[in-house]
Amino acid sequence: FGKAPFKNVVVTGMILAEDGRKMSKSLKNYPDPADILNAHGADALRLYLIDSPVVKGQEIRFSEAGVRDVVRKILLRWWNSYGFFVGYANIDQFEPRGDSAKSPNILDQWLRSRLHSLIQNTEKEMAAYRLYNVVPKLLGFIEELTNTYIRFNRSHFWQDGMPEDKRLAYETLYETLVSLSKIMAPFAPFMAEATYQNLVGVLPKDGRKLSVHLEGFPKADAAAIRPELEEAVVAMEALVTLGRNQREKIGVKAKIPLKSLRVIHRSPRVLETLKKFEPYFQDELNVQTVTYDSNEDAFVQITAKPNFPILGKRFGPKMKAATSAIQAWKLEELLKLERGESLQVEGEAITSADVEIRRAPKGQQPNLAVHSLISMELDPTVSPEQEQEGLAREVIRKVQAARKSADFRLDDRIRLEIGCSGALREAVEAHRERICSETLTKELSLVDAPTGTFTTEEDLDGAKLKLGVKALAR
Repeated sequence: FGKAPFKNVVVTGMILAEDGRKMSKSLKNYPDPADILNAHGADALRLYLIDSPVVKGQEIRFSEAGVRDVVRKILLRWWNSYGFFVGYANIDQFEPRGDSAKSPNILDQWLRSRLHSLIQNTEKEMAAYRLYNVVPKLLGFIEELTNTYIRFNRSHFWQDGMPEDKRLAYETLYETLVSLSKIMAPFAPFMAEATYQNLVGVLPKDGRKLSVHLEGFPKADAAAIRPELEEAVVAMEALVTLGRNQREKIGVKAKIPLKSLRVIHRSPRVLETLKKFEPYFQDELNVQTVTYDSNEDAFVQITAKPNFPILGKRFGPKMKAATSAIQAWKLEELLKLERGESLQVEGEAITSADVEIRRAPKGQQPNLAVHSLISMELDPTVSPEQEQEGLAREVIRKVQAARKSADFRLDDRIRLEIGCSGALREAVEAHRERICSETLTKELSLVDAPTGTFTTEEDLDGAKLKLGVKALAR
């Protein structure tokens, strides 16, 4: 009829053995598929293949280690996020109302924005049959859910009772996990079904389907998408990484609080948005005060380097002249590129995608750490009071480990007995209230020989710490 007999053609590449040859029964150069499914599950195998060059029509060398990595890096993190919610929701007897959009908490708003951006991207890319643009974003979202939202937001779920901010954190995480089960259903159908069935079991029958695979695909809420929050959290993650690296460089443990952190970015708008997340990165980096500075030029030198694989094809023999022109750009021109404008070089329009814009400390500034997204300056000085607070944090960590070893429930209140001396005892006495608050301790005693249903002796930088914990009657 004068047109192609199809709308889309789905083509996969060849799946080769790990040695690069074709899989062969005679050579037996491939693992038994049944063993792969029994060991790692169908979802892991499915995600491994969908997130590989094979969906672009390219060859891959099949690796069982790759399937195992999907379980470790993706499915277990998803399950741990789900398990975290279920564990605390059962303790607090949470019942969803479906009003997460009301939450004033900035991290809740960020997670809803990421969720609805993910739905929007998945729908768009699946409609265009670009499977290879879908799965990496799904896997990245699971990483953010575990390592950003839950990690930074634990304190909300640890509160006593059900204050409104805690309830709305539950609502946000519940909406996210139910939506994630629907989004992941085509890619990890078994785990999506398992999580969906348990999550929606608390809803009335007319509010759920018999299976996640009978659900409609979620609809993106454009009003929930906040690009400025998503941009700020990416910068925050870079800031946290810089801070950890800087602590390692100056040799100060994460448990010891540092006096001050200066956050540096040329855009006051970015700094203002980032400031909304201050409680999270301040706690994560363990600093006492945070200041913000938009005078980036006083700290950072900006240069550009051509992206040779891209520009080499376009400029050919003129590449040397183009390189000289790019490296001679002044700050004003580099900032134009960062704003999304283009510059002319040898008759060609150059954008930020064609070059690598680099930032480096200006002069000798040993306490300055620089990233393409954000820069920071950390005060490395440590006083005896800071060291004492660091010891108290170590004690809290050991008590939490003892609670876990004793197999206490998450909400069990405990009696805690501590045996220690010297600087460690001074730290416990100075931070007694904090230790009790963060470990759900109702009775704390300093004794020579701690007793309890679980006892342990730990070493803290050469000092002996004896602990005894016992759950109190409910």
